[in-house]
Amino acid sequence: MSRLYLVKSYLLKIGNIKSVVYTEKTRYIMGLSALEYPILILHGATGNGKSMLGTIKFLSRVINSSKERKTYILAGRDTRALERRFIKSNRSVFNWYPFKGSWEYKAQGIGGATINIKTRSGVKHIYLTPFNNVSSYSRVLGDTLDGALIDEAVEADELFLGEIVSRLNRTKGSWLIATSNGGDPQHYFYKGMVNKSMRIEEVMGDSADIIPTPDLEISFYEKERNKNWLTVHMGLEDNPVYDEEQLKTFYGLHPVGSFMYNSRMLGVRGFTEKAPFTAHMDESMFISYEELLNSEFAPKTITYQTDVGGHVFAGDEFIESDMFGERCSTHEDN
Repeated sequence: MSRLYLVKSYLLKIGNIKSVVYTEKTRYIMGLSALEYPILILHGATGNGKSMLGTIKFLSRVINSSKERKTYILAGRDTRALERRFIKSNRSVFNWYPFKGSWEYKAQGIGGATINIKTRSGVKHIYLTPFNNVSSYSRVLGDTLDGALIDEAVEADELFLGEIVSRLNRTKGSWLIATSNGGDPQHYFYKGMVNKSMRIEEVMGDSADIIPTPDLEISFYEKERNKNWLTVHMGLEDNPVYDEEQLKTFYGLHPVGSFMYNSRMLGVRGFTEKAPFTAHMDESMFISYEELLNSEFAPKTITYQTDVGGHVFAGDEFIESDMFGERCSTHEDN
């Protein structure tokens, strides 16, 4: 089925999960059970539907869970962001059929912010958890968790992610769904989770007509990986409602090779070490140390300044050093 046909035939009906258009890849994801892959990672480009899919998958598992499974967490940057994104927005899957009306929200109080969902097997409790606040998430991590959804996991505190993975791994039947755009290659999200997981194309097989994981990502995966963990890389093309003109516009928003291009458009981990000053620069804007030494403009000295707040440096306060860090004479010494 062509992309043009999908775009023309798609009628956006916010409020009903039956309006969701699935590709071969996303349909396969929706059919996976927690027993098959207790850790499921949806990562990639921005705006490709990974958060929507992750939320549908999360709520479906919570609602269909057994009677003894009652405790879940929804983790994000902070409670206000989670409320705005999942509770108040009419675009949130929580407010779509058939989930709307089956839950009630209790704001901050005893026990913290909680979503209570009525199901056939009893009431389930979803605790909203800021993943960068140790005092907040440490209280939740003290409980036995049955499942979790972590939104934008690459921005989470690394100790939090490690603790979540450890706790879910030792509790049989527990599971984790994590969604994220591209981010810091050295973050635990990649080194402790993504790199240790199976890729979607390895599981579906060569016959599957899907967009594979980019080569830039594959090069980081470990040879020996956990067969029960699955990563699903999703590009802009994995959203079937984007037409060719929209895709062209997306890919032209940021300089090729910049952090924003890698992270948001390609959905690969951002190589921030090549663009330390701004997310919109690429490596062509910087001169390497070797290039500088070999050029006729190589400086004899480098001047270092440190501003600790509100101080204006005078010329005679500058401390100069040579290229090897040795202190040179200052204006005062002269």
